Amino acid sequence: MKAAGFIWAPKQDLFVAPMWTHSREDLLIELAGEIEDEDRSLVDRAEERADRFSDYKESRIEDAQRAHDAVHRIADNIPFGQPILVGHHSERHARKDAERIENGMRKTVQMWQTARYWEQRAAGALHHAKYKALPGVRHRRIKGLEADKRKQERNKQEAEMWLKLWTKCANEPDKELQAKVALRIAAMCHLHMPRKEGDREDFQHTPSAYDALQGSFPTLYLPRTLDEVLAVALETYPRVIPTYDRWIDHYTNRIAYEKAMLGETGGLAADRFNFEVGGKVFIGDEWLVILKINKTGDAISSLTTTPRRYFYGSKYKAGIESVKDYQAPKPEETAAVKAASKLPPDVQLSRRRLQTHDDRRMEAKEDVRRSTVYDSRRDRYPRSVPHPLDMGRKLEDRFCLSHRRQAYRPTPEASSVDPSGAHRPRDACNDGARPEGTKPSPDAAHTAPA
Repeated sequence: MKAAGFIWAPKQDLFVAPMWTHSREDLLIELAGEIEDEDRSLVDRAEERADRFSDYKESRIEDAQRAHDAVHRIADNIPFGQPILVGHHSERHARKDAERIENGMRKTVQMWQTARYWEQRAAGALHHAKYKALPGVRHRRIKGLEADKRKQERNKQEAEMWLKLWTKCANEPDKELQAKVALRIAAMCHLHMPRKEGDREDFQHTPSAYDALQGSFPTLYLPRTLDEVLAVALETYPRVIPTYDRWIDHYTNRIAYEKAMLGETGGLAADRFNFEVGGKVFIGDEWLVILKINKTGDAISSLTTTPRRYFYGSKYKAGIESVKDYQAPKPEETAAVKAASKLPPDVQLSRRRLQTHDDRRMEAKEDVRRSTVYDSRRDRYPRSVPHPLDMGRKLEDRFCLSHRRQAYRPTPEASSVDPSGAHRPRDACNDGARPEGTKPSPDAAHTAPA
């Protein structure tokens, strides 16, 4: 059980594992014969855990009280203010009593601290369970499961592709062509050969199919033939494809369960809205303008908006679960946002125009001389340092390229919306004049009215 990743929970009297895997499922079916559905929710299990922590807390409080009472019984026999009489026959007994009193008080404090710890653990277990049941948290968990499912689907497609290629290679009658094709496939796929008797024992790694066909590392691995590589390939991929299918089925069931639980709690606030470019969304405590709607498949995963307050960037990407309210845009607002977000066209500049552009750039900087430094290893060859005005520029701005973007000047129609967030008016939310607990007006978003 421990080799499979299970750990023993003594208070619950059972083995637990951090997550599901197909190998753990096979082990449990082999031992128990059947796996039933869990009929308790996460909050129910958290409440049971909190009850156990409360029992631990009560036990520690009782231990602290017993240690405190023992200290009082010892101290009651000593007169108040009685010092230790050095040289008296009672000195040894008095020092023992003082040591017992100190140890008892230390234990009392320790037990009280432990009881406080278990009290916080009980509250944390309930808080964590309720947090994981929040609609926004559950939605992000669904997105993570969907990403894991897509990854397994890609792995399955790749395995089926490699199996098809290795099968065609194995059926090739021309041995010389078969060897070339196998070497080409092995150079692209991630197929490793199993260990073979004769491999170096103190080296635990295994050769790849490409290394086996090339005969690389003869001091580490015994040579493998082409037939051995083909046999391993035709045995490996049919074995891993069903594993990917089981992972895909597992993620499909998890997603269905999480979506059902999300529907029972009322779903997301964003499910009520039909988002459009140019509309305003209420995120946090401010209104932002939608610049782009990002989708994963047919579902909206996030929104690209104007930057939030105190956010250093030209755009802000907000998860759909963070949207609290929405205001539909006017037709002129949508057109203005699309026009302002449109990229300028690419233009082909002649070599003469490029040279003229670079000459003008250098003439503007001729008052600043380009400095040089010397490499410690090659003092004879100076290495040019980038110009101070070039620092922070993109590569295409620092060197001559055959393609350059034409300078973009926004039209008067597109200048009403500034997706970069620069020169945006400060609203009541930004200058702190809005009362607490109130929502700012959608008109005070980071764009001027069209």
